Amino acid sequence: MSCWRAEADATIAGVHSLLPFDVSLSDRTKAIDAAYPFGVRQYHPYKIWLDARAKYLVQYGHVSRHKANAAGRLAMLSPLERAKAKALARMAAIEAQQ
Repeated sequence: MSCWRAEADATIAGVHSLLPFDVSLSDRTKAIDAAYPFGVRQYHPYKIWLDARAKYLVQYGHVSRHKANAAGRLAMLSPLERAKAKALARMAAIEAQQ
C-alpha cells in the first residue's frame, strides 16, 4: 500500500469515527471532502484520495457518476456511443416512416 493510500484511508477512518451512525450520505460526503489531507486537489495524491473516498462512500449508497458499477445500474456513454445511439434512433425513425 502506498503512503498516499495509507494516509487517505487513515483520514477517512478518522472522520468516520467522528460521524453519527445515521448521518445522511450528503453530510457524510461533505465531512469526508472537508478532511482532504494533501493540499492541492490534483495529480496522483488526489486520484488516490478519490478512489479511497469512493470505496468508502459506496458502502452508504453512493453511486459514481463517472464509472459504471458492476451491476450496470449506471451506464455512462462515451461521446462516440451517444452519437451511434442517436444515429440508430434516426435510422429507426426513418424506417418507421416508410
